[in-house]
Formats: sequence, C-alpha cells, structure tokens
Amino acid sequence: MLAAHFGFNNYFNEIEPMAILAQLGTAIPKPAFAKSMEATLAVWLGNHWGYSWSAESHAEKVLNSLRAEQWSYYINECLRSDRTVLDKLVDDNPTRRWIQLATRFGFADIQARHRPVRKLLEASIKEVVGLVQERAQELRKGVED
Repeated sequence: MLAAHFGFNNYFNEIEPMAILAQLGTAIPKPAFAKSMEATLAVWLGNHWGYSWSAESHAEKVLNSLRAEQWSYYINECLRSDRTVLDKLVDDNPTRRWIQLATRFGFADIQARHRPVRKLLEASIKEVVGLVQERAQELRKGVED
C-alpha cells in the first residue's frame, strides 16, 4: 500500500491495495495494525496536491470500522513513531484532513499518555493548522529514520 502511495501515478495505484485492506475490516491483526493505519492514513490524508478520490472511500471504510479502543491504541502506541503521518502534517492539505479526523473520530475523548502526542491532539481539536504542524514537527524529531 505504501509503495503505491509513494510511487508514480499514486492516485490511481492506491485504489486496489486500499480496497484489499478495507476488506479486512476490523480483522487487522495487532502486529499489522500500525502499518495498516499508516497506509490508511497516508491515503486518506493525501499530500499537498490532494488525495485519491477513488481510494478515499476504501480508506474511509477502514477508518469507520475502527473501535474507540483501536483509535486509542493508534494514538498512544503508534502515532509518535508513525513517520509517514507525522511527515504529512507539515503540509496544509493533509493537516486540514487530519483536523477533520480529529473532530470526526473524537480525538478529544482519547487520553493520550505521551505529552507531545497530547499536545498534537489538543492543537488538532482547536483546529489550528500551524500549531498542528508545529506539534507534528516536534514529534517527528523524536522518530529515527
């Protein structure tokens, strides 16, 4: 999925692998959860040019199927090391879509245990694009390449 997202003609090439991932529903095994979320969010957030409209519906299916516990797990255990998502949050379009996620999936109700993640969620809930980007950059500095 990520190879398609970062490759040539990504908007077209994301559709099939995202559809396959969406068919798994909530049956994503825990060891694969972080990578599955990374790929799903990469597609849904898009890049500074936009996002794949055709792959978006499949990404939405995955996001909509997540339970509150799964969102909490992603926020607390995966986000702070998710280079792909954190790198996307320096561009305005992906950041605006991240803010939509924060509102839509109740990030305000998630108790983030890691202080920098908590600060990112707070900025997301306040819907301040520049502050979200700043907080994401702070988190990104702590992730090894």
